[in-house]
Amino acid sequence: MLSLLAALARSKWVLWLSVLPFVALPVLVALEGDIPTGFGLAVFVASFFVAPMVVSENAVVRYMLTRFSRETGKRTTSALAVFAFLAVPPCVALMTNRYAGTTIDMYALPLHVAWAGIGAAVVFFTVSADAD
Repeated sequence: MLSLLAALARSKWVLWLSVLPFVALPVLVALEGDIPTGFGLAVFVASFFVAPMVVSENAVVRYMLTRFSRETGKRTTSALAVFAFLAVPPCVALMTNRYAGTTIDMYALPLHVAWAGIGAAVVFFTVSADAD
């Protein structure tokens, strides 16, 4: 049984199966004829993945962090990625609700940003520089 689970963990199709619902839902909505809503849902789902990558790989952020020590720079990059993961999707949801006709329910935007700041602070003070 353990060898089966180990082989399952190494296989590439598990990754695709985990991403499939996030890709299939916007496509199905668009195929039913509501293309703006399908596009809005696709943008909303993509923001969860794209925002942390853009922040952590951004050359401007890396340039600004060069004046800090290596440890502080890595912790700040991790905290900014967490902030982007928690704060950007509600902003995108607000935009897609307004312009693409989606009906994504969410709490107030300032509340999301406040919790994103708290989450970023927790990550900044708990993550070590050795964690890559």
